[in-house]
Amino acid sequence: MQKIVYYGYNESVLDFLKIGINNNTKLYFNWQINDTDIQDEINNLVECSRLLSPNFYFYINETVNWDEIDMMLLSIDVDRDNFAQKNSWIQKVVTEAVANGFNGIVVLDSNKDYLLINEILKYTGLSSRQVLGLGTSIESEVVARMVAKKLGINSNYIQTSVIGTRDKSFVLWSKGRVAEASLMSLIVQEKNMFSIKNMQEISKEYKGLAEKTRKLIFSSVLNKILMAMDTSEQFIITLVHSRNEEIESYSSPVLVGKMGVIELIKVNYTEDEQDALNEVKKVINDELDRYKLRWGLTNGKRKLQLSVTTWLEYGGNYNCLWILCRSWKI
Repeated sequence: MQKIVYYGYNESVLDFLKIGINNNTKLYFNWQINDTDIQDEINNLVECSRLLSPNFYFYINETVNWDEIDMMLLSIDVDRDNFAQKNSWIQKVVTEAVANGFNGIVVLDSNKDYLLINEILKYTGLSSRQVLGLGTSIESEVVARMVAKKLGINSNYIQTSVIGTRDKSFVLWSKGRVAEASLMSLIVQEKNMFSIKNMQEISKEYKGLAEKTRKLIFSSVLNKILMAMDTSEQFIITLVHSRNEEIESYSSPVLVGKMGVIELIKVNYTEDEQDALNEVKKVINDELDRYKLRWGLTNGKRKLQLSVTTWLEYGGNYNCLWILCRSWKI
């Protein structure tokens, strides 16, 4: 049974819980919640889980045994005005968990996961395979379903990836698959099962459809990650992850298994796709520069100040101090 600790609030997570409770999914879910405005609604769900779903263990603000937790799920939307505050909160939450034995996977559900992911790695000492952002996984699933509808088949047979971020992305058509066949190979067939016009229509419409269906498809993506963690089966999922050789983090296909990211899928981009990727990187770099100039997130004094402040906030926990010093190479 997978064990999740959740921080934040997202209506998509509520839908994920309702589906899990209704299906009696075998899962432990501990919501660390501070918002009293939604407490009643969550309490009702907890009651439902007790009555209807003996396999679904749903708790609110239960004491966490971090060494037993498989996934920390964080929902947080940020903008330029609150980025520093929200970033510091994330670092404190994750650092405290690691200091208390957490060695699972961190999954970011955020509009700026591509900015936050490397900050988490800097602060916590977790490996890059352990920190993921949902990124354009929902957009990728939407494209797969749109292709499946055009072909009249189940979307489980379709593998597509949307590269980039929620704000700036493109469909990686050259690597699309239908079962064992290349999606592009269908275009040249006489039956004309899939056309360039179909590609253009989907490329134009997928972002809007992803926003409309985000709540519905969120559960499908999260369940796929959980399934990969709980079985011997591995899945290729489009997620945000850190790239040691690149400063930018963005969504691209990765192989996910029990321990998180097993392998980064190597992609040979076409010339047009490489141009689109360069545009994505430029947008990310511009954003990184704006945030760094505004808050000095890479400044050495800022790092040391945050490390000491975090250590003191957790009561001078020496295990926490060791993790901070290791992550900052102090």
